[in-house]
Amino acid sequence: MLLRAYTRDWVALFFGFFFPLIFMGLFGILNFGSFGHVGTGIVDNANNADSQTFRSALAKVETLKMTVGTLDDELPLPDANAVVDAWHAKAPSLDARQRLLYGEPWTLARARQVLWGASLRQRHPLALWLHVRSGAGARINTRALAHVQQAQLWGIQELPEDALVRNYEGH
Repeated sequence: MLLRAYTRDWVALFFGFFFPLIFMGLFGILNFGSFGHVGTGIVDNANNADSQTFRSALAKVETLKMTVGTLDDELPLPDANAVVDAWHAKAPSLDARQRLLYGEPWTLARARQVLWGASLRQRHPLALWLHVRSGAGARINTRALAHVQQAQLWGIQELPEDALVRNYEGH
């Protein structure tokens, strides 16, 4: 009786039998079952029985490639000369008067775009900076409910692009 119902409903037949077969075939071909190794370094400052137990438990995890060493071995400081060389190579292409927001020139449209997708931690200082630079013309209450923030974000869309160059007058 149940098989006769499947023959009448082709959608149920597809999603009941063929769709799972397609999924199994895809996962088999793409080899999602195998996982690579994750490297991690451990600095055991305690060096007691509990830390030894923890390290031995981590060593049993097959996908974890573990090394034990000192802090300088496991987390080396960056090469200061390489950082200075990279800065000297990049500095001539940068304008000292241009502010950047996530690597792009700071514009009102860019600030709005970042505010839409920024995390809560990033949103507050960005909204405060926008409020100050726009002369209190662009105010986003980052502590308000989401629909209030969205309405405020839509409201700053109407501001002209040169609104960011005004000084804050303390309205």
